[in-house]
Amino acid sequence: MMLIALSTMLLTTACSNEDDVVNNAVNSQTVAHKGYALPVTVNVTRGEDATTRATYTDNGDGTGSLGFSAGDKLFVYGDYAGVAGNFAGTLDYDAGSGKFSGTIYTKNLYEGTIDDLLNGNYATLLPAGYESYDYLEIIEDENEYEDLLGENANNSFATSKKLAVEQLSYEHGEYTIGTGFVLEPQNAILNFTVTGFVPNTKVTASLSDGSPLFNIEGDVTTNGSGNATFAMGVSGSTDLNDFTLTVAGNPITLVSSSTPLAAGKIYNITRAVTPPTLASVFNDGATVLVKANTKSGNPNYWFGVTGTYNESTSEYATTSCGSSSSNTPKTVSMTKDGNNIVAFMQSNYNQITITFNTTNNTYKAIATSSTAPAAINTFTTLIVNGVDITSTLTAVPSETITLTGGSDMGENTFSGTHFQVTGGGGEDRITVNQWKNMVISAKTGKTIVDVVFSYAVDDMNLDKLTFSSGTFNGSNMVENVNATSLTVGSTSPAGTPFNGVTIYYSE
Repeated sequence: MMLIALSTMLLTTACSNEDDVVNNAVNSQTVAHKGYALPVTVNVTRGEDATTRATYTDNGDGTGSLGFSAGDKLFVYGDYAGVAGNFAGTLDYDAGSGKFSGTIYTKNLYEGTIDDLLNGNYATLLPAGYESYDYLEIIEDENEYEDLLGENANNSFATSKKLAVEQLSYEHGEYTIGTGFVLEPQNAILNFTVTGFVPNTKVTASLSDGSPLFNIEGDVTTNGSGNATFAMGVSGSTDLNDFTLTVAGNPITLVSSSTPLAAGKIYNITRAVTPPTLASVFNDGATVLVKANTKSGNPNYWFGVTGTYNESTSEYATTSCGSSSSNTPKTVSMTKDGNNIVAFMQSNYNQITITFNTTNNTYKAIATSSTAPAAINTFTTLIVNGVDITSTLTAVPSETITLTGGSDMGENTFSGTHFQVTGGGGEDRITVNQWKNMVISAKTGKTIVDVVFSYAVDDMNLDKLTFSSGTFNGSNMVENVNATSLTVGSTSPAGTPFNGVTIYYSE
């Protein structure tokens, strides 16, 4: 990686014995200091191979250019005359001169050159947004201050490699006469690209070493390809094998063997998320989105229900969602029923119930009928923890028979041999009061489990329907038929047309 070289000139200034009160804000705290102010301008360079905090420009070929930029701050501290913590201060980078300038404060009156004061002492490039505080107190325990800076840089999240390099890198170096401070990196940057998520959705990424003290977490929005890109700063003395990565609740395998991390290096890590199983919708904190389309066929119009599973209550906290305010469902719910997850959506026109069986990895979507284009039609998508797992599911075996058309409705067979009506018939479709018996037969070797009717719902005489087996739900479905045929009778004096019937078979 190319570094932007800085000049090595050092400017020496005269000392001062003024009493100053300096305010330095950290975490909204203001601390007053009293000491001797020494204006300082110093040169700062970086070690040979340091990939450190700076303005970072990606060259597009895996390399980048580095340089200090406005806003960079250098914390200088040390001792003289054998007294620890005798001086400290924060210096700001000046782009015009290419040097860091500011004020160092001493506990005691200092008479001598800046070279002599700084020689053999250290400076640390402060992480973005971090201000040194309690100058002359904290450096009495040098390790304490280093720990604070390291914790800040090594437990931080950035939404890009550029921001990670500029804001998270932890640099520290010694002063020598004639050169200035030479900074060396203390941490590494992990630059992640995780593929396989739903595009343009927000996901949460976290990196942990298993201890309660180390967990880096942040949110990132996936791009149009469903890739999540983010970066984190970690200690350069650790091993990548010590960490576990989780994105949107999905564990990501990083390495299977030891991979030591070197300070000052950027590690580009690309992984693909493993699609979760249907059973994972019962994992605590799992976020589930179920979508269904409309009869209009427009992919921009859909209905949905979102829920986050709570393991302690075995329930989903649900919210409604849709492609537009006019399409938002009136009523939504998502519940756990044994090994099933049941999603329900009701609109102004009709409703749909979608049951997912986690044991068989199947789904059954049952919608009432409506001729309105905005009516909920069929199940389309299941997203678990930001990953679309629809393609991993299998629909419960079924077939739909359309009950419209034809000229002889007295005794007719629709779509093969699975549906037959005996009795009176209409000219273009079957109505409730126009048959003696409706016989629904299973395919050879199959058993009927449920039968769902679709019809225009106005003026239906549902209480006039009888069934040879199963339980009628009073609306449009006969459940638990468990037979090779179902006979439906009607004593209704009048009725409205049936549109079709869907037969669900045993799995």
